[in-house]
Order: sequence, then C-alpha cells, then structure tokens
Amino acid sequence: MYFRMLKRDLTDKIGLNITLFIFMILASVFTVISVQLLYTSLVGSEKTYEICNTSDVILIADTSISNKEGPRDRVEAWLESVSEYDRMYVSEEMIYPGTMVEYENGGQKEPLSACELRLTAVHTQHNIPYNLEDEPLVVSNGCVALPQNMMNRPGIEVGNTIRITTQMGKIFEFTISAFYKEPMAYVYDGLVFSDADYAVLLQESPIRKDVYEVYFKGIEGDYIGRLQDLASKFIVALEDLRMEMWVTKGRFLTNDGIMGLVVALALSLVGIFMLI
Repeated sequence: MYFRMLKRDLTDKIGLNITLFIFMILASVFTVISVQLLYTSLVGSEKTYEICNTSDVILIADTSISNKEGPRDRVEAWLESVSEYDRMYVSEEMIYPGTMVEYENGGQKEPLSACELRLTAVHTQHNIPYNLEDEPLVVSNGCVALPQNMMNRPGIEVGNTIRITTQMGKIFEFTISAFYKEPMAYVYDGLVFSDADYAVLLQESPIRKDVYEVYFKGIEGDYIGRLQDLASKFIVALEDLRMEMWVTKGRFLTNDGIMGLVVALALSLVGIFMLI
C-alpha cells in the first residue's frame, strides 16, 4: 500500500512523500523492536529460567563453625512446612567484599565492585551459567568468568587479570576468560572459577556462608507477592540466623528490566502513533 501510494503521487509531491516514506520506515522499525523487547522481557525470561534451572529464591546466612547442620536442618524443616516448597540445594560458599577483588584500569588498581561478590565454582545442576554464545560455561584453571553486566567497564575484558586478596592475606591472580549470563547474576554478582581454583580459595577463606538455593512449585496468582509473604514469615521464624533472602526470578523488577519494559512500551506507542 505504501509503495503504491508513493508511486502514484511521487511526481506531484516528492518532498512530502519522501518524508512520509521515512516516517513509515521508522514506525515499522520501532514496532518490530518494541515487540522483540517485550517478548524478551516477558516471554524470553521464562525460557531462560527453564534452561538455567533457576531457583526461585536464594537464602544466605553465616556458616556455623561449631554446628553446621543445626541451622541447615532448621531451614529445611521450616521450608517443608510451606505447601509450595519443592526442593533446595545447600552449599558452603565465599562472599567477599568487592574491595578485596581488584583490577587494573589505566595503570590504576580499582575495586571490582562496591558490593559483595559471590565466589563459586561452575554450577551444572541449578542456576547454570552460560557464555555469551549460549553454551554451558567452562572455566579453566587460572581463569575466572565475570557476569555479563561487568563486560562494558573500562579495564574489564577477556585477557585482563583480576587480583583477589583472600581472608588469610594471600593474593591470587586470575585471567578473565569469559563473561557469563545467568538470572542469579542480576541480583548478586558472582565470580566463577574452576573446581580446582575454587577449592584453593575455599581453603583460604575460613569465614564462609551457607547459600540455600530454593525451588517452589504451584504458586498461583501473585508470584512475587507470595514470595515476599514467605520471606517475611521466614525472617520472623528464624530471626536468630540473620539470613538474607533474594528473589532470583525477578529480573524484570531490576533497574535494567524496568528500563527495558519502559523503552519497549515507549517504542511501541511511538510506532503506533506514526502509523496512524
């Protein structure tokens, strides 16, 4: 229709029709881009959760030195009282201040993050990380993989190194070998190491955290509201454990997710307005 109109009127109103043609092209582009963004935010996220086997929440608490199993048994007992509870994975991990991990930028050493960082090995059963080519992440000895949201920062690129000062005061250097994507990284930045390097770092880190990756099933209606309700009850019931609770499948609620939805809706409205 657009091309027939332009062909008929082009000789009489060249400037006007060229302008209309440009607006039509822009409207089509905006509409297509907005549909893709909306699909990625609302539908693509669900596929990502399935592929990565993403947990619903993670709970983080100090590891008890004298009685490791006691708090874990209490957490499991409380979760089993919840009708929607499915399963959980418990691991003993390291949570380091971002200032204990440094990288070099323009000859100056800078902290990798202003927030805490989760140091892990590659997960293969739950919260599975993938590289930017959508392949399961593999990390070699002497290397480290960083979350995708760090990849555009100056000084952080594949081949560069980071330095970790452990709790025991030793310094280790690792080469950045890849960037990974995984929904968990949007709520808690993590550095991923090989199994061998992770074991070494763990020995250098006597202060550890219990990380509970929890799955629920059959939550109907307000998913986020139900998890918030469970979180408040959980914190009250096990207040002495001083646990943190994070909703993992809430990427669309992060700043990036909300901004993506706003941009997608704005583009769709602009596209529709231009077509009208």
